[in-house]
Amino acid sequence: MVNDIKNRNTRRCWICGKNPANSGEHSIKNSTLKALFGKGTQKLVKKTGLGKTPIQSTNSKHLKYKVICEECNNNFTSNYDKAYDKLIYYINNNIDSLNKKSCIVLSNVFENSNGIQDCYRYFVKHFGCALYNEGIELPTDIVDCINKKIFPCKLGLKLILHSNCLEHGGNLRSHQQAGVENIEIFENYVNKVFVFGIHIGSLQILMFHNENNNDPELWY
Repeated sequence: MVNDIKNRNTRRCWICGKNPANSGEHSIKNSTLKALFGKGTQKLVKKTGLGKTPIQSTNSKHLKYKVICEECNNNFTSNYDKAYDKLIYYINNNIDSLNKKSCIVLSNVFENSNGIQDCYRYFVKHFGCALYNEGIELPTDIVDCINKKIFPCKLGLKLILHSNCLEHGGNLRSHQQAGVENIEIFENYVNKVFVFGIHIGSLQILMFHNENNNDPELWY
């Protein structure tokens, strides 16, 4: 049976390719939003080509992708989620020192390379979910990377820490907003580039996939 990825009612999980896509994956982790902004008090927006959509709850359907199965979401990728939580915790508790540097030293965050790879694959998961949610056929390297067949893939990441976090309290919560941006696609005759971003308080995370990029900048 052919998997119709544009049909949100019948499409299969993009990670395993077998089970129904029946699990809601948050576009910004629920635990992150609650930890930084509190339950029901955060200012959330979803940015699309039609403008910004206000979101009142961390459980809003506007913050969830229904593109993976429960097994992949709750079990197979759980270590990826934990690694991401560890990164966000580190950033939020080391704002003052990070603002004086041009990069995050991942060995200060994770004990070994497994943690670094798990965290990278969280963003691969997030990026894949965003594309698949829009009915976009996923690049092969994204699927292979999430399934631990390759590392890294052609996904690049850029973490931007805005200066207002020092001026207003010294943590990610100082900028009282979080949101999800729309996917932008740049294409010519030889190349296709996907760009997607989220912002969590004072932290902006940009994800970009270039199909001709054989040496992605993982973190910079």
